[in-house]
Amino acid sequence: MAPATVDAGICGFATRIQAASPDMQTVQITYESDCPHVTCPLYCGFLKAIEVAAGMALPKDATISIDK
Repeated sequence: MAPATVDAGICGFATRIQAASPDMQTVQITYESDCPHVTCPLYCGFLKAIEVAAGMALPKDATISIDK
């Protein structure tokens, strides 16, 4: 299982993702989100959780930084 939390940034909304792949081929996703709309970082979090659950990536934090 690959749990992930996505902090969308300035809005303060968070999404909690659970990804599991018992057969290492099909990934099942569940999530809870405070966000009333879909935000860009959310998709990255889903993809990272899927990769980890399927054994395609190591479980390490990823970061998006905005340079001003």
